[in-house]
Amino acid sequence: MKGGRAISAVTSMKSNQITLLVLAFFAFFIIGCTDPEKIISKRLTSAEHKIEEGNISSAVKLLEKLNKKYPERSDIIESLAFAYAAENDHSSAAWHFIVAADLDNDKADLRQFAAQSLEKADDTRGAIKQYRLYLSAYPEDFQTWVQLGELLEKQGNPERAIEAYISWYQTKPSGKAAYRIGVLFTEVGNYAQANSWFRTVIKDNTSHIAESMLELLRIDMLEGDFSAANEKLIAIDQRFPGLVDSDPQSTIRQQLLTWKESQQDLKEAQQEQQNLTRELEATRLEEEKKSRQLALEQEARRKKEEEAEANRLALIKQQEEAERENVEETTLFEENTPPRTAWEILVSRANDIETDGRTEEAIRIYWQALALNDTSAETWSQLAKAYWKQNQLDEAESCILEARRREPENIAFHITYLNIIRKTQTLSFFVSELEAARTKYPRNPSIILALAQALATNNFDPIRAAQAYEDFLLLTPENHPDREEATSYLENFQNR
Repeated sequence: MKGGRAISAVTSMKSNQITLLVLAFFAFFIIGCTDPEKIISKRLTSAEHKIEEGNISSAVKLLEKLNKKYPERSDIIESLAFAYAAENDHSSAAWHFIVAADLDNDKADLRQFAAQSLEKADDTRGAIKQYRLYLSAYPEDFQTWVQLGELLEKQGNPERAIEAYISWYQTKPSGKAAYRIGVLFTEVGNYAQANSWFRTVIKDNTSHIAESMLELLRIDMLEGDFSAANEKLIAIDQRFPGLVDSDPQSTIRQQLLTWKESQQDLKEAQQEQQNLTRELEATRLEEEKKSRQLALEQEARRKKEEEAEANRLALIKQQEEAERENVEETTLFEENTPPRTAWEILVSRANDIETDGRTEEAIRIYWQALALNDTSAETWSQLAKAYWKQNQLDEAESCILEARRREPENIAFHITYLNIIRKTQTLSFFVSELEAARTKYPRNPSIILALAQALATNNFDPIRAAQAYEDFLLLTPENHPDREEATSYLENFQNR
């Protein structure tokens, strides 16, 4: 009996050990199968394979379920973002890239993907923000500075675009970067900075040299420095033949030709005026000689008359002691008014002829006056108006630029200039000049109205046109004749 119990006990013990081993194995298997990291890794790999096979929607569904089960996992959200991007759901992709980057500070590179997705979704402002966050972590990525600058240009923010392009240049200097910076400085009217950057391109001798030389020429034209512009035109023609004329809309060469012709006219007028001055001087000397001779003759006659009168009075005194005559002598002094200068005479003559409607003759005399004295801004302005009446618009523009150069703060000259370039320049250039004038004279209703009308032309910029009309209404009284135009435009704009 004891032997049988011993065998039974041993058998029971072995059975229990086998049971424990089986339980341990199943426990290990279950734990392995329910390990979250392994499940997530397996699902992410499966989703990646689905995307590679082109089954993107299936991958998105799998990842959405996985994200719902394991929320706030940056690796899952990142994979889901790339899946949305592959599905061309750019808004969802951008949002998930941002969330993944927010959850993991080491994934700042996802900001770039977020920005690119927002850009494709036409969310320019959001893309700019994500590019900036990305660049704060990776400031040496020059290509992203380029993308940020282009977006800021698209947004209509050239000042911030300039900052981005300068960072591009500082990260990786190039002729292209310097040229883009120069172009934007030209657009905002900072010609000094634009000039500096274009010269940097030429000095570095890399790329965009031809374009930079052409922009420097255009700046001289904008500033009215035709002499410097002519020198640059010659240099460009020598180094890059045909470049200036490659744009069929360009009027630079014609404008400079007109200027050179006017310089020749001025030279001829100066020569003619020198001849006239010599003639006038000879006439003056002859008149002075005659005046001196006449004065001597009048003095001799006066003395003779005085002697005769004295003798007469003495005789009367002797003959008629009782009667006396009171003799009153009157002397007439002629005021000797200094003669007007030859320049004043010519300007006065030109004004009178212009008033009579003989504009072409008046233009010739104005040039004669300027040959004597070309510092008078008013004379340049009068000549510009005369050319305007003759419909010689390029000449009118050149002359009013001379007037403005001499008196840059004269608002009348500024308004005349704007009226002329309305017909001589492109709408874009005209608008930029109006905006500059508005900055200089912010409370001038006429300039603001002209800006509004230009912006409204051909729907150039309806939003800014509406803003300008609103500013015009704020500055004018209720009885202003042009308020009806502004009110009508704003009503139509609001009903669009």
